[in-house]
Amino acid sequence: IRALTMPVSALSSVLSSALLATKDSRTPLKILFLVAALNAVGDAMLCPHMGVSGAALATAASEVLGLALFGGVLARRHLLPDFRLPSLAGVREFLSFVVPIIATLFIKVLAFTIVGMSATRLGAVPAAAHQ
Repeated sequence: IRALTMPVSALSSVLSSALLATKDSRTPLKILFLVAALNAVGDAMLCPHMGVSGAALATAASEVLGLALFGGVLARRHLLPDFRLPSLAGVREFLSFVVPIIATLFIKVLAFTIVGMSATRLGAVPAAAHQ
């Protein structure tokens, strides 16, 4: 349950930082206090019946509320960027830059994996030396 809300948590952190960048530290504090209070109430209500799953559900619900509150504040202040899908030309340009980097990293990981597996087959001492 918690893993599903990791993107929500990450985005909330970014939006909180956006408010802090405007030198507004009170609003994030108020929102986080409200989120923590909702989480505590949710834990008290759900944990006796659902156990750990209830705690995860309460945390997930409170994080979604926090994201909505951060987003709402930033939208009212006209501080949210205008999100648009990239053009096909932009995607091609991005891929022409990224694909060689990803391929290089993949080849490095593959090479290190093969070397590590080879060292392991030689025994404990060579494997330890490889580390």
